[in-house]
Amino acid sequence: MQSSIPTRPWTTWGMAWGLGILLVLAVGIVLPGTIMIILKMTGVATIGQLTHGWAWAASSAESELAFGFSGGLAWWIAARQRRFGGNWRWGLWLKGLVGGGFLGAGVSAVGVAVQHWTGHPLPTDSQYLMTPAGIHNGPFLAMLIVVALIAPMMEEWFFRGTLQTSLAGAIGSGWAVGIVAVLFALLHELDAGHPLAHPWLWVPILPLGIVLGMVRARTDRMSGNIGIHMGFNLWAAVLMAMQFWH
Repeated sequence: MQSSIPTRPWTTWGMAWGLGILLVLAVGIVLPGTIMIILKMTGVATIGQLTHGWAWAASSAESELAFGFSGGLAWWIAARQRRFGGNWRWGLWLKGLVGGGFLGAGVSAVGVAVQHWTGHPLPTDSQYLMTPAGIHNGPFLAMLIVVALIAPMMEEWFFRGTLQTSLAGAIGSGWAVGIVAVLFALLHELDAGHPLAHPWLWVPILPLGIVLGMVRARTDRMSGNIGIHMGFNLWAAVLMAMQFWH
């Protein structure tokens, strides 16, 4: 694959990864944490006092936006360019959207088969993800929007855009796809609040990460992997909506 990264790829890789991770920590953790400390010290509010689940939805949206903002800014600083290679292709995005939906359905089918084979339902993190939003339609719909739209775009800009593209210029596309896929899967497990304790939550994410990385590497465009990620998450969002509104 022809890389759009300028010379000195190791320098670019180090700057993109370092800046990206630091910015994610700053925007996703330090900034909201500082705000909550100020609110608590001034007696204005705490996260538990914000009602109807909006605090959870806002926090989830903010953490996802941290990925996209940090990835874009880190890449622009490191590589001195505002894009991650290639033009947007609506056809590629639509194909990815459909493919991602089928991929999500396939993962669900495997899960059902495993449940039937073992005789026990597999635990899920959907309760952890959606229950804090409450039973109110507003914050629940906001969480669905985060899951199906915001998260796929922002995570792809960060993982496949900044991290994979910059690393590919240093060690090659194949290694970059694998390393970023593993990181992508493990971070989803950490986000679920029980690191490495429930491998059935992050193991299915690993092949998804590999597929997303391969599409990004082979097309040199972001539209395909964003579409797949959206389709996959959209399927999950529909299942969660059916579960909570049934």
